[in-house]
Amino acid sequence: LIVRDVLTALSARTSANNPFVAQREKKVSLLTGTTVTPKERIEALQALVMLARHLEHRSVVIALLDQPSASTWAGYPFTEAIDLQSSCLPASLQKEVCPDGLRLKLPVLLFHGNAAVRDAVQGVLLNYFQVESLTVVINDPAQWPVTFQYCVTCLGVASASLREAAVKAAPVLTRHKEWREVGIFMEDYTKAVILVLDDMEKQVAVHTEALARSFRGMAIRLCDPGSKRPVPQSVRDATKMLVPMLLQYIETYKHAQGLCLSILKEVITNANGTDLLAPYLPELVPLLIEGLTALEDPRLAYSQFHAESSYGVTTSQFEAARAQVSKSSVSSDLLRQLVKLVTAESMSEVAPRLRSMVNRGTG
Repeated sequence: LIVRDVLTALSARTSANNPFVAQREKKVSLLTGTTVTPKERIEALQALVMLARHLEHRSVVIALLDQPSASTWAGYPFTEAIDLQSSCLPASLQKEVCPDGLRLKLPVLLFHGNAAVRDAVQGVLLNYFQVESLTVVINDPAQWPVTFQYCVTCLGVASASLREAAVKAAPVLTRHKEWREVGIFMEDYTKAVILVLDDMEKQVAVHTEALARSFRGMAIRLCDPGSKRPVPQSVRDATKMLVPMLLQYIETYKHAQGLCLSILKEVITNANGTDLLAPYLPELVPLLIEGLTALEDPRLAYSQFHAESSYGVTTSQFEAARAQVSKSSVSSDLLRQLVKLVTAESMSEVAPRLRSMVNRGTG
């Protein structure tokens, strides 16, 4: 009943306009000497309640409030307690308000933007489940998949605070992970990353650059065969999943084009000397040829028509110079690398698209 009343009393809206909560009024903590406004207390409680709703276990808010902190234990009779670092709830009730099923979701919430929430979650993990460090979860093959799945889910939820936590948690959770660990999540994770990179909430957007760097590094690493021959099956599986997705997202999401192209560039470079990318020639070759046009200064096409009158060179000489500059570009280097993979079968698929591009003057 207490939990129900608390959830009912707090709405999802901000409490800034509450006439009973004054910004200027402050209460000094007897334990730390720091000042905490009543408004901050209400906002912290509101964040905990919203978190309990998202976890679909309303009574967990009691467990979060049960964690010792200066703001929780600042008044009488708590200051007279013998041990302020102990939880009040007995062990039997702890299991009821925070069951084991929530334990593997809580590590993601250690990255929550609200300090009170982070402290409460850390207290629950330590006092209820004896989890002293996030490293314990990351290195446990039984715990990590559940935690990471929850992180991927949070990347797409409606709550901006949870998306922020997931964006900050994902690079930590995926560090040094291999394909056998992340493979089953990679399709959902890739799409979630691409979508959250265009997040409109400022508190989320400020952290997406680090997420993009982390995802780029992981994708390149998973698709890199190195010097291993034959190419490991895990690298083939990663390439088979990621390359088509990146090609698709280049056309679908304009904001992610730079990230997808930079990953594909490194994947093509690292795959030199292997047949990893042979199945994707019909998509990769036109993309790189279009890149030749995109990277060229658009004024050159106009200048070519006035080459003789303006620069004293013939049109053919000017065009030859343009072609020479184009051949020294990154796209040309990658195209020369892919030529080695062309077969009669793949050429039959590439030729129609090349013919169309020649007719349009592309590249």
